[in-house]
Amino acid sequence: MTTSRNAWTKKLTGKAPSTKSKYGNVRVGSHDSKLEIYFKSLLVNAGIPFSEKQSVELQPPFTYMGEKVQSIKIEPDFFIYVEPGDVLLDCFAIVDTKHITGKVKNKDGSVKEIKGTAEWRMKIKMLKYRLAQDKESILFYFPTNKKECQIVLLKLIEERQKALENRRPKQ
Repeated sequence: MTTSRNAWTKKLTGKAPSTKSKYGNVRVGSHDSKLEIYFKSLLVNAGIPFSEKQSVELQPPFTYMGEKVQSIKIEPDFFIYVEPGDVLLDCFAIVDTKHITGKVKNKDGSVKEIKGTAEWRMKIKMLKYRLAQDKESILFYFPTNKKECQIVLLKLIEERQKALENRRPKQ
């Protein structure tokens, strides 16, 4: 939270704002969770270029019958690049670490595991739609624990290697 936001919260409620995140994750500095910091350390140690917390507009703001409607944005944890200096949507993968998981019972009685909130899942669908319209093929990964983070890292290393080989001129 920014200082002005902290001051505003204190002014309105008379109390200092909570440092606890909305879903019980432990915030660490500007990061939403310890898992996010862990995954960042994996990327840094592997030498994979990335950017953090870049906002992508899914729907621009508009006016409906005189009412201003805000834009819809998503801010994934990491954009993974083939080479340093690539621009935002030139990434080949998006990684968003998640602690929120749940189980939903299907009509046939089977149980399906879900990740993220309903709002987050809707935004991911909107982002995939936008990328499909632009004929982009970006990989999505949503690890929920350290083991999954390590598996995702191995997949990223492999996919990045393939992308680097495709970029090199053939002789």
